[in-house]
Amino acid sequence: MNKIKLGSIRISVAILIVVSISCSKTINNIADNHYKNLSYVKAIQYYEMLHEKDTLNNVVIERLADCHERLNDYKKAERWYSKLVVLPNVNSDNYLKYGRILMNNGKQQKAIQWLSNYQETNGSDPLVQNYLTSLKNYNKFGTNEHKYNIINLDINSTEDDFCPNLYNDKLLFSSSRINQELVKYQHSWNDKAFTKIYSSSIEGEMYNEPLLFNKSHQTKYHDGALSFSSDQSTIYFTRNNIVNGKVRKSRSNQVMLKIFEASLTGEQWTNEVEFPFNSDEYHCTHPTLSADGQFLYFSSDMPGGIGGMDIYYSQKINDAWTSPKNLGPNINTRENELFPHIDASGLLYFASEGHVGMGSLDIYLSTQTNNTWGKPINLGSPINSKYDDFGIFKTGTSEGYFCSNRSGGKGRDDIYYYQSKITPQQIIAQNSISENTKVSANVYDSNGNLQVSDIPVNINGDQKIKLSVELLNDQIKNEINSHKGTKIVITDINTNETKSVLIEDIENFDIALDEHSEYEYYLETEYFVSDKKVIKPSSKNDDRTFSINVEDLKSKCIHIDNIYYDFDKHNIRPDAEIVLKEVLKVVKADPSLQIVLESHTDSRQSNSYNDILSKKRSVSAKNYLVAKGIPENDIQIKYFGESKLLNNTSEENKIDENSHQANRRTEIFLQKK
Repeated sequence: MNKIKLGSIRISVAILIVVSISCSKTINNIADNHYKNLSYVKAIQYYEMLHEKDTLNNVVIERLADCHERLNDYKKAERWYSKLVVLPNVNSDNYLKYGRILMNNGKQQKAIQWLSNYQETNGSDPLVQNYLTSLKNYNKFGTNEHKYNIINLDINSTEDDFCPNLYNDKLLFSSSRINQELVKYQHSWNDKAFTKIYSSSIEGEMYNEPLLFNKSHQTKYHDGALSFSSDQSTIYFTRNNIVNGKVRKSRSNQVMLKIFEASLTGEQWTNEVEFPFNSDEYHCTHPTLSADGQFLYFSSDMPGGIGGMDIYYSQKINDAWTSPKNLGPNINTRENELFPHIDASGLLYFASEGHVGMGSLDIYLSTQTNNTWGKPINLGSPINSKYDDFGIFKTGTSEGYFCSNRSGGKGRDDIYYYQSKITPQQIIAQNSISENTKVSANVYDSNGNLQVSDIPVNINGDQKIKLSVELLNDQIKNEINSHKGTKIVITDINTNETKSVLIEDIENFDIALDEHSEYEYYLETEYFVSDKKVIKPSSKNDDRTFSINVEDLKSKCIHIDNIYYDFDKHNIRPDAEIVLKEVLKVVKADPSLQIVLESHTDSRQSNSYNDILSKKRSVSAKNYLVAKGIPENDIQIKYFGESKLLNNTSEENKIDENSHQANRRTEIFLQKK
């Protein structure tokens, strides 16, 4: 009897074990299927069940961390990554992911630790170096706090509200808010409603209750991210890949985003057509049209790009769009570049995860010179934050909208209105014959970042006006201060006579203007020349107004990522080779460019030794480029030893290896010959 009982107990235990294993396999299959189908909310539920059964399963914990990261739930993602990175045999790529999550959560020192761990395991990486630079310079991005008013719009919902744009007297935007007028469809990615286009009438400073914009033309899936032609007769917008009312999936079972164009009358659009370079296999999204209607900029992960989502442009020639061109390595990184916006003056704004910044997505500005986009400038705080900031839309020189999921908002992504507290003045030239004759000037960029006010001139020697220079953005101020010799140049166009003054000597500058001449002036350093602007002191108009936008101060000198060296070495490492290949690509595409190599060392040898070592580093980089076909005369080398340390790494200071590594570098600039 007892034997029978014992046998039955063993059989029961065996059955339970088999059922348990079978159940775990089933749960694992369900979780993996949801993950592969991008249904992250559902996948999390099943992975959590698996984690309860095995708390040390690397794969399950990594999937939980990744799912929460994809859902932008960075706090929960941090929790799972913190469990993952301390497990044995964990993939070191997770050190990088954990470091980025810590950045997003404002934990700078801990982020530096894990990003440094990643570099120690994988070697120096330019992208990770960007992140470390961002973290170490985080406080420098907060210097514009007092210069902007930032307002969270009352029309924001508890869900996502983003991609603002103006149409007549209405604010249009995308939103995933719940709307009783619509059949409730949810995106499997996050179990949230699909985005729709809404409009809110603007009356003064009031925004009326948002309504669906052109309801009859919106689908049951994603509609949004739009742009208008300057006359507002044409709309460009983003929509899921839908054909005859049915979704069309890619070979990887994803529904891609596509760009569409339509004619617009009131709130009704007709003649809807696809952008010709859409695909079932990749995304084309976030369109923005240039003021002249000739260039369409957008984000895409089409094959052949630099990173994940890159920014491209297409030109309209004979009413047809040309094949898209990538904006290149100055703009696009290994990460994602999204939400481009071209303002009325042709400045490019966009969001990026890969450039030096404050958080996951930051907003940047770039200017174009000779068909080349300059190194982007981070707009800084309060436009940017440690959270996601994106989707800027300028409505004027010093105001507009942007989007952010920063704390203190009404929902997840909110729309904010910004307005500069600083009113940039313009260049004013009054009639030189009148008693009030004067020429005064304020030179500034479109954000009020750089302002040169009251250029001192003497019209016929009758009146002097003092010149003062105010650099309103610390990042630009640092750019100027780092290049001693910045000067303002004024040239008489008729006689070609030129006078200039160094910024540091501005108070002693004095010049007389001839009322019958025209003058141009600009900023100049060793590495850049700003836009040039003409002054006509003899204008017959008593209130003639001129304006000038000063370009990004490095826009005519492209700054490529630095390359780095091992201690006491000057050989070209594999990570440096990646950067140098980008240099080759850019220079071969534009033979008018000259390469400048400036090399440096850390402080762990004598001054004389480090001078020689830095020269060897410049020579190594030059030899690499020459071997690849760049003429020697097109490469200029400089070397500074330890004279330009990026941090306090003198021998008496105990600092870590990462700080030394940052100093062992060659800075690469491309400038016009």
